[in-house]
Amino acid sequence: MSKFHIDLEQLTQKCFGNDELVEKLIIRFQASLPQLVDELVMATNQNNMVEVRNIAHRLKGEAGTMCAGEISSLAERICEMAYAQHNKESALLIAELSCNISTSPITQGTPAMTVEHH
Repeated sequence: MSKFHIDLEQLTQKCFGNDELVEKLIIRFQASLPQLVDELVMATNQNNMVEVRNIAHRLKGEAGTMCAGEISSLAERICEMAYAQHNKESALLIAELSCNISTSPITQGTPAMTVEHH
């Protein structure tokens, strides 16, 4: 099971029970994750910690909105490390994020993470 998941019950509540909206949001979020991770890797390789911080901050917000708490927390840690100019630590956290997203099973139509039902 993936380390990352979306709390489907909480997300459904945020969407006032609109399952169609929930599905569209999950698909859009899943589609954006690889690009955001690629942008983080590129910024890290360019040693651009300002850009790493900006991308991580955006990911933190998107993941929080999507009730993907683990991704949001990890993105927050990346943001903090980038702000403190801890390049190596940022890179390790980005690698963890990338690995977990790329190796996660396909579950409930969400390829990068599982969807948790309560």
